[in-house]
Amino acid sequence: MFESNRKVLVGSLVLALVIGVGLTLWGQSRKSAESREGILLPMLMVQSPYLKRFRVDSLEHQPWVDIQRSDNRWLVNGQSGYPANMTAMAEVIQRLSQRRILDSMPYAAELPSVATNEWDQESPAWLRLTLIGASNYHRQVWVAKPIKNSEGNWEQWVRVEKEDYNYLIDDLVFPSQFVLPDIQQWLKPIQIKLSDFSRFTVSIEDAAQHQWVFKNVKGQWLESTSSVISAPIMPDDLFALLSAVEPKSASLKQAGLKGRLSYAAKISSDDGQWIEIAFYEDGPDTWIDIRSSIDYQNSNDEWIRYLIQI
Repeated sequence: MFESNRKVLVGSLVLALVIGVGLTLWGQSRKSAESREGILLPMLMVQSPYLKRFRVDSLEHQPWVDIQRSDNRWLVNGQSGYPANMTAMAEVIQRLSQRRILDSMPYAAELPSVATNEWDQESPAWLRLTLIGASNYHRQVWVAKPIKNSEGNWEQWVRVEKEDYNYLIDDLVFPSQFVLPDIQQWLKPIQIKLSDFSRFTVSIEDAAQHQWVFKNVKGQWLESTSSVISAPIMPDDLFALLSAVEPKSASLKQAGLKGRLSYAAKISSDDGQWIEIAFYEDGPDTWIDIRSSIDYQNSNDEWIRYLIQI
């Protein structure tokens, strides 16, 4: 009887030991599977040509930016469908697709440096990125604020939705020049570069109907009118503005004007081509309305339909 009980006890201990070792090994393999190495989003580079939506949220700005593909064009939601700055978007997607994992920490570890919690938690994440592509591709990435490590270098922690680990990545998600919540960096810039100024005449008229006319003679703008007050903008400044317009915001013209007319300018050439630009003051903001007979870049330049805040 005693010998039988002893065998049962020994057998139970052996079985418990086997189960314990098995659970430990399973736990280690599970941890290894969840705590990844290598590329943070390994399929993003493959998916990048097929992305349909790119969105960034913060706790205070939901969304900060929401860009969606429509008929092979990327448009910014909340900006009347104004075209997106594809250079900026491509840079962020490329940076994100190349990020490598340097270290990991369980998601339960609530440290300020790895604050990738959702909005309803203490120490919430700084940003949430949402990427939607083809074949049910859907990724959400929670991003902590960048911090400087002991060596004085910037580092950043992130967490991929539904994963149990925070990951330290090898570089920042966004380039250093990106500013939250500025929408300007996501809007397509306008570049109207005109050459051979001798072909053009610039006419300017303000809201009080004062008029100025400038002609280019041997590289210099000469005023052919004799106004007692200075023009609100000089031709060189007008051409410089048109060559690099970086919109702060955009609104469809059909939605109505913004503020009151300040002045308008017309650039006309000897061959009958023209550009008209009207400036509207809306409190501290300035909006411009551009009309033209010239096809500057290509027929898909949608910005001609918009009032642009500068």
